[in-house]
Amino acid sequence: MAVLIALVLIFGVFLNIYFYNHIVSLRHMLVSSQKNLQKLEVANADLKNDLYKILDADSLTSLASNFGLIKENKPEYLENSWAVASHY
Repeated sequence: MAVLIALVLIFGVFLNIYFYNHIVSLRHMLVSSQKNLQKLEVANADLKNDLYKILDADSLTSLASNFGLIKENKPEYLENSWAVASHY
């Protein structure tokens, strides 16, 4: 009976060490993932800033002038004279 208790205790100690090691490994992976996420968030913010700079009104105006486009001061739009009916 004493041998069985000793074996159960030894098994419990090894199982405890095994679980502890896995918990520590998971914590290290979690910290690493959080740092990686922060880097990605910074990169995402930088990309958004670059996009906003590209889509800025001044840069779009200069881009349009580079392509030889001019701003129409009094645009004339087409009018739709057709009657559109939907039968759903």
